[in-house]
Amino acid sequence: MTSEQALRSLERGYAGRLATVSEDGYPYCVPLLYIWADNQVFLHGTSARGHLRTNIEREPRACFEIDEPDDVFDYGRFECDTGLAFQSVIVFGKIRIAEKRETKQLFCERLMEKYGKPIRSGQETFFRALMRSLFMP
Repeated sequence: MTSEQALRSLERGYAGRLATVSEDGYPYCVPLLYIWADNQVFLHGTSARGHLRTNIEREPRACFEIDEPDDVFDYGRFECDTGLAFQSVIVFGKIRIAEKRETKQLFCERLMEKYGKPIRSGQETFFRALMRSLFMP
């Protein structure tokens, strides 16, 4: 797969798997929704303190994988002699928790563009409503 094909896959992929390393050295892998923006993977997770967040704060090295199926093909003379072609992209890097409001807003807007329904006339965006509720008495 060329770099261009890999970038296109990252842009159109639906969900991926994030792998981190636990304190005991075991891998920990979770499926997450994501967006690809500014040559980075932005992941949608929870702010709750759990296994994933503990791993990220302790060890920022991570691996993210997406895949998409292609055709099922026969390669032998029996029915079970079949395979599934697929493409996958694996990204290695360091992960961090986004703290800046601008980054969070960009992420929320792009996430809703990718996964959400179109905003109806007069409807407030989720991020704006959330920020208003957090910062207004």
